[in-house]
This record gives sequence, C-alpha cells and structure tokens, in this order.
Amino acid sequence: MKLLADLAHQRLANRVDGGENLTPLHEELYRQLTLLLPQDWQEHSLLESRLPGKPPLRVQVLEHFPYTDEIALSYAKPGQAEEGEVMVVRLYHDAQVAELHHCNAVGYFLRRLGPAVSAELQAGTRRSQNAFLLKWLDFLLDVGYQHRPWCVLNPDAV
Repeated sequence: MKLLADLAHQRLANRVDGGENLTPLHEELYRQLTLLLPQDWQEHSLLESRLPGKPPLRVQVLEHFPYTDEIALSYAKPGQAEEGEVMVVRLYHDAQVAELHHCNAVGYFLRRLGPAVSAELQAGTRRSQNAFLLKWLDFLLDVGYQHRPWCVLNPDAV
C-alpha cells in the first residue's frame, strides 16, 4: 500500500509543480479530445466540423484497435493538408491518456530514431509538442468546434 500512496503523491507533485512526468499532460489531452470529438467518431474514417468564419476542422482515423486509436487533426484546406500541418495523436482508451505522436517531419524523424536520440531531447520535444496540442485543443473547445454538428466525409472525395 505504501507504493500506491507514493505514486499518488508523485502524480500530485507533478501536477502542481509541472514536473517532468508527462502523464498529467497526457490525461488532460485525452479529456479534451473526448470533449471535442463526437461520441461516434470511431465509426467513421473522416469527419469535419465547421464554424462560421473559421476553417473546417478535420479528424481522420488512421488506425483503430480495441484499446488504441491514432487520429490526424488538421484544418481542412483545398486538396490535402501539407506535411507538417497535421497533428497525429494516439489515444490509449484503457489508460485514458492521449499523446501527440508527431506534427511535423522533425518530430516524426525523432520518434523513428528512438534510442539513437538522447532521452533529454526526446522528452523535451514531446513535452513542448504536447503542450502546444493542449493549447490548440483549448482554443478549439473555446471557439465551439465541439458544439457544431460533425459531418461524415468520404475520404476518396477529399
């Protein structure tokens, strides 16, 4: 039981102090994504939400497994989104955490290099990119994307 109390204390300390543990950030990302996305989002491969005067927000399901999904979030533009304009996010439903996997070629490359890149660089990159995603999700929720009807799109027609 002491171990559980120690873990609970460590999680609280990381929430309060902004410590190195990314778990609270990942938990908040998951919470915000569940607020933003429609309830049936996993049943469709491509969705779009529109707000007057704002660019359409697209969600594409890239991978779907029982406990994990990978989605791409982006603003819709004519044609496909340019490289580096898509946020690829993994949602781990059993743990209720979400993590930005990559949002540009540099982030993707760092992920692919794995242990060849220092743990400090990996952690710093992950922290800053996930913090950016959190701010963007805050913005999307504040302006009301989650309250708009989501349209199902045909991926072949986009």
